[in-house]
Amino acid sequence: MVSTNELISLINKFSLSERLNIVEAVLRGIREEKIEIVAQKETSEPSILELAGIFDESEADEFKTAVDESRKIDKDEW
Repeated sequence: MVSTNELISLINKFSLSERLNIVEAVLRGIREEKIEIVAQKETSEPSILELAGIFDESEADEFKTAVDESRKIDKDEW
């Protein structure tokens, strides 16, 4: 993988107009990525973090136990 400084050095070897095209393409990619992230948040299921604070202690323990049980691997299934 190329470091940030190496990448900047490579880009600086291009002409000004080519560097502007590179920056424009990078910014376009960032905008598109951001749009995808926002769209995913709007359509995705609630995250586990949204559950924080809505369980009392006993419910939280029960939930943790259920999660721990679901993570156990049954060797007979493999």
